[in-house]
Amino acid sequence: MSQVSDATNFCATQYKYGRSLAVLDLPTGGKVAVLPQGGRIIGLWSKAGINQLWTHPGLCDPQNAPSFFTQNSWPNSGGDRCWLAPEIDLFFPPGKIGDSAFYAVPATLDPGDYQIIQGANAISMQQTVALRAGGLPVTARISRHCTGVSDPYARNSLTFAGYALKTELCLTGPEPVRLGLWQLLQLPAPGTLFLATKGQAKIWEVFGDFHADTMRNTAQILQWDMDSGATRKIAVQASQTGPRCGYLRQDGHGEWHLVVREFSVDPRGDYCDALWNNPAQRGFAFQSCLVDHPTLGRFNELEHHSPAAIANGPAVCDHSTVLAWSGTAENIISLTNFLFPSS
Repeated sequence: MSQVSDATNFCATQYKYGRSLAVLDLPTGGKVAVLPQGGRIIGLWSKAGINQLWTHPGLCDPQNAPSFFTQNSWPNSGGDRCWLAPEIDLFFPPGKIGDSAFYAVPATLDPGDYQIIQGANAISMQQTVALRAGGLPVTARISRHCTGVSDPYARNSLTFAGYALKTELCLTGPEPVRLGLWQLLQLPAPGTLFLATKGQAKIWEVFGDFHADTMRNTAQILQWDMDSGATRKIAVQASQTGPRCGYLRQDGHGEWHLVVREFSVDPRGDYCDALWNNPAQRGFAFQSCLVDHPTLGRFNELEHHSPAAIANGPAVCDHSTVLAWSGTAENIISLTNFLFPSS
């Protein structure tokens, strides 16, 4: 099965199977599509018709599409998603942290019960979800607001599509539970990750085998060739994370693509996500995961976190921008070197 990249065909297929897809026309001629299941931005197309995000091929496959969201296992549709951290408190039962046999995505969180509000120039997604974090009850209100943007770097030689995303989290509950926004992009594999860093970053292993020969780590940039191998994940703490990550790839037709996410980082912020094998080690603002799984799919993830909210405290808000370009190798690599200078 191959991914359906054309916006018209993809959207028509989702409508065929009764999914209330919301579509936003972008100022540059492309489109953004949102699925209510998981509140996911499932497609980002330029006017050239390329979906820059990875989507699970089962969404459009006639055999699997009708039952994709009703199967027994968690349905990973792809795209741009929002979960909450710490992962060890929300996705593992108490006493089983780090044991992947007990890992479970809370169904109330994803697919959840997002309400979609379609406007002329924006799409909003919001849900209120009851969770247990480390065994403690908490209610989370999550809202995401997506608008289209123009190319901030005015690369007229490239096709462009992009959006701005405002995500807000508010917590209530009887205990002072702390949770943070955890947002990520799923992107087609293979490709190369670029992360702007503050000095040479310490790379922390979340899970899987670490392959140092696939990485280049300088005083300004962390680069990871995410091309093959078993599933594995790395993390970088907020004090060493810069405000931009990117993903460079060449597709099967010889065209090159660069997807960039720009986000804010507070080096003194309360970043609550923790390592599976060392729950006391926290403070991670950026993570990246190479995924190769028989049912979840084959894709790569660019993940960023926000400082934690506390139950009955003020809401926390994250602003990020997703920018995507397509073009020739020369022009795309030139833009990559401009946004992620190695020296």
